[in-house]
Amino acid sequence: MGEFALVLKLGIALILGAAIGLERESYEDLISEDGQGRRGSLGVRSFSLVTLLGAICGFLYYFFQPLFFIFSITFIIIVIGYYLTGSIMLKDNGFTTELAVIFSFLIGIFVGLEIFSTQLIIALTVVLILILSRKENIQHFVMKIKRSEINGFVSYALIALVILPFLPNVAYSLKDAPSLISIFQSYGFNVNGFIDAHLFNPYNVWLVVAVVTGVDVMGYVLKKIAGEKSGWGIASTVGGFISSTATTISIAQQSKKAKSLDLLLSAALLANIAGFIQFFILMGIFNPELLVKSTGFIIMLLIGTFIPAGYFVYRTYKYDGHAFTAKGIKSNEIFSILPALKFALIFSVVRIAVQFSLAFFGNRGLLITSGIAAVTGHDAVVINISELAGSVINFDTAVLTLVVVNGVNVFGKVVYCFLRGDESFARKFGLSMAVAILFSFLGFFLF
Repeated sequence: MGEFALVLKLGIALILGAAIGLERESYEDLISEDGQGRRGSLGVRSFSLVTLLGAICGFLYYFFQPLFFIFSITFIIIVIGYYLTGSIMLKDNGFTTELAVIFSFLIGIFVGLEIFSTQLIIALTVVLILILSRKENIQHFVMKIKRSEINGFVSYALIALVILPFLPNVAYSLKDAPSLISIFQSYGFNVNGFIDAHLFNPYNVWLVVAVVTGVDVMGYVLKKIAGEKSGWGIASTVGGFISSTATTISIAQQSKKAKSLDLLLSAALLANIAGFIQFFILMGIFNPELLVKSTGFIIMLLIGTFIPAGYFVYRTYKYDGHAFTAKGIKSNEIFSILPALKFALIFSVVRIAVQFSLAFFGNRGLLITSGIAAVTGHDAVVINISELAGSVINFDTAVLTLVVVNGVNVFGKVVYCFLRGDESFARKFGLSMAVAILFSFLGFFLF
């Protein structure tokens, strides 16, 4: 390493240490004004020297390792002594500054050893300063976290990060179960047409569980950020993202006693727009190419839904309906594993039914089976079609099936509205969704 490069590295270490020290010094000045701590105990000079010492130790590692270890161990002993002095003699039990000192020393070593790029080292320093400077925000955030929320996030981490990676990503077909083949043949069924069809993949089934629960977790986080009463638009959208069907039914039930149907219609349509977005997210996760092929259908469906939604939003604000907060799915749980497991079971059953329909009836059987399954919800069907598109069925058939599935699902919601809500609300909601479905068919045939 040349002399100029050495000086440049030392300069970078000094600047980074000074930046960290500036944050610490400003913080300690603040708490000393409140009588809560020591003024100026560690600041720009101290942290600059720490990172400079770390950089020098990094250089020494290449030429004289014993000296590197002597300096490093001595530094750790000094930090420990500084902490003990503050915690015992001065009754200061905080350990954040001491950790920042150690981290700064490591940053200096990283600069000297060049084991990370300069950009990454600067980024680490910025992250450290950000964490140090957001003490009140972090404390406020932690105080609002409930034990049930921690348990929920840990449970989701178990689902997505512990169980999922270790499941076999192997597709099993009917030929892997000779006994089932014998049973079918004993009843006179010819299974040769779908003996090689992929029916079950443990990894994919559990991935469905991870995606469904992940959507619930994302919806919960959005609800916490937005707040329960931050506005009917956000509440409806968040509720629709979790379950557009449940949110629509909940809003329809309120329509029997509501004075402003325009307000409720706005909320229901926004919930369904969120449901459509979730529809496309699932496609993007399981088959991005199918998502690209569905661009026309997607754009026209969203336009067809935004038109009536915008109309009712305009009427809502015109007649002062901003006080309403749509009631989506209320639960203290971040997610529930049982509905996700049921969904995975439905997904598996639908997949097997679709494979059998394809074998016996071709593409017509696929449309019929998927349409029937969509009455209870389109997520499982969307995932199945996404996995089949481009391999078992062509993309045109897949997109047409998705158009039909979406139409059937929307029709089911309209029926629910007539059964559970006000007739005028259901009729206007049905007409609005008819516009959306008409646009989706135009998108399919024109693009």
